[in-house]
Amino acid sequence: MARKKILVLGVVVILSLSVIGFVFAGPWGPGHRSGFKGSTGWMRGNYGMSGPYCSYYGANLTQEQLQKINELHTKFYNETLPLREKIQQKRLELRGLYLQTNPDQAKINKAINELNSLKTEFQKKRAQLVIEIKKIAPEAPMRGMRMGYGWRGGRRCMW
Repeated sequence: MARKKILVLGVVVILSLSVIGFVFAGPWGPGHRSGFKGSTGWMRGNYGMSGPYCSYYGANLTQEQLQKINELHTKFYNETLPLREKIQQKRLELRGLYLQTNPDQAKINKAINELNSLKTEFQKKRAQLVIEIKKIAPEAPMRGMRMGYGWRGGRRCMW
């Protein structure tokens, strides 16, 4: 009887340690679905854009061109941070409207229009960035302009 209790206790301890190991060793990395400072969502890091050294690999750009492009990326990120935060807030508001027991179609439509307006404003700023990059390096590929996260949630080359 005592031997059976020890065996059961040993199995429970091993399973508990295994579960703890899986919890702390999940596939998510620092960029996986993390939000902009202090929140959750998809806007942490640099909105999923790769850095210029990765994004323009193989384009034979000079170090000066890469540095200018990197400065443009940083400027774009900093200038669009409030806009991206507004987009995130509007998405959360829209989600809240959908989750109500009696969703109001008029409020949902208004929130959708506001969200689309914010997204359009962001895309216009993104287009300005692309044009500025093309002025610095006309031969630069635009694969660095793809949005999204790399393998396992980190910032990676996305081509």
